[in-house]
Order: sequence, then structure tokens, then C-alpha cells
Amino acid sequence: MAIFVAIAFFIVITQLFGVSRDYTNYDSFFSTARRFAFDFEFLETTRIEPIFTFLTWLSASFTKNNLLIYSFFVCLSLWVKGIAVSQVRNSWPVMFFVALFYGARFFPLLEMTQIRAALSSSFLLLAMKYSLTQLSQNLDSRKTVEMTG
Repeated sequence: MAIFVAIAFFIVITQLFGVSRDYTNYDSFFSTARRFAFDFEFLETTRIEPIFTFLTWLSASFTKNNLLIYSFFVCLSLWVKGIAVSQVRNSWPVMFFVALFYGARFFPLLEMTQIRAALSSSFLLLAMKYSLTQLSQNLDSRKTVEMTG
């Protein structure tokens, strides 16, 4: 998974396939966040999602490189998605297929263009993983109780 994230980071940081259509909007948003560095007014007045705004505001306070901030969000999104699909890590063919499919179909759309949607979908996947894991554990504990009771 780390290799996939490293390759994705390289593609985004070099803009290998060109600048995405939304990049200029994010560039402007990151620059605006930097002007409000360490000022909570930016967090109160923006129309963007609160967590994304907070992370942008925080990262823009520490770096002047908007491409680095954009790349940070791509890495964060891919890292969280990696955690969400980590259960299939034992099956390398499945993991390879998932990475290949995601890289060909969704990476250009989400990570290269719609970074906010990419972050949202990564946290949704993570929530689904933990919900399904909890459901599975509850079902297993019920079976154990039924077998012993």
C-alpha cells in the first residue's frame, strides 16, 4: 500500500498528467487560508466542509507551497483508504486488483480533481470497515453464547 501512496504522491506533486480542472480553485482556497493564518475568522466564514477547512488552515499556516498542501490531502485520503482495505492485505492478488482498479478508474477523478470528495469517501470506507468489523464480532459472540448456552 505504501508503494501505491508513494506513486500517487509523485504523480500529484509533479502534476504528471497536467493540472486538474479544480486545482486552481484549491490553489486559491489554500492561498486564502494562508492570509488568515492563525486567525479563527477563516474557519467561521468559509462555505467549505469544517474538517477540510481546518486542515487547510492548519497546513497553510506552516507552508507556502500549495502543491504540497494538495499532495498532503491526496496522501491522507489514500492512507485512510489503505486502512479501510487493509483486511484484504493477506491476499496479494485481490489487493493488486483493487489498487489497479482504483488507480485506473477513481484516482484521476477523486485524488487528482475532487480532493474533498476523495477525503469524504476515504472516511466513509473507514467507517464501513469498522462498522462491519463490529457487526461481525457481535455475530460471533452471539454464536458463542448460543453454542455454550
